[in-house]
This record gives sequence, structure tokens and C-alpha cells, in this order.
Amino acid sequence: MKLTKRRRLIVELAATAIGAFLFLLLLFITHANRVLFFIAFPFLRLGITIGGWINHAFPPQGGGWFQGLAIILLVDAILVWLFVWIVFMFVVKLLERFIIRKGEKE
Repeated sequence: MKLTKRRRLIVELAATAIGAFLFLLLLFITHANRVLFFIAFPFLRLGITIGGWINHAFPPQGGGWFQGLAIILLVDAILVWLFVWIVFMFVVKLLERFIIRKGEKE
């Protein structure tokens, strides 16, 4: 079954998105805290800033002293997932280009 370029791109995007989620879930389940921290560290300040803006625009109702913490953690998780997704898509495209060039040489 030959896929068109657009359809193949959609399949690759969906597969890498699911793969990124499963990769992060696997790291979380296996308690690979150092790896998760290494991946998430560059996005922590950005997540806190965006989460603060969301909490300012839509103030949380109740929750005590940690109100709004869930929003900040969710924003961090989404940013890390997007980063891993971009890395996976980059690797897929790089491997695809390498395989095509190798096939042209033969």
C-alpha cells in the first residue's frame, strides 16, 4: 500500500505523538527521575511563567496554599511532551532522509 506524502506525514505525526507520550509514561512508571528531570529542566521556568499567566487570567477556586499548582504541573508536562515529540519527529525525518540517500547510492 503506497501512501501519499501528506498521508504519510499525518501517520508519522500521529505515531511520534503517541510514541512521545508512551516514552514519558515509561520513564514515569520506571521512576527514571534523573532522565525526566534532565528532559524537563529547560522548560520549568517557562512552565511556571505560562502557568502563572493562566492562574492570573482564570484564578483557581480553593485548594489552600497550593492552589494553581496543578495548572503549572500540567503546563510543564505538556511542554515536555511537545519537546519529546519534536525530537522524535526530527529523528524520524533524519532516519528517513538517511535511508533514502542510502537507497539512491545502491
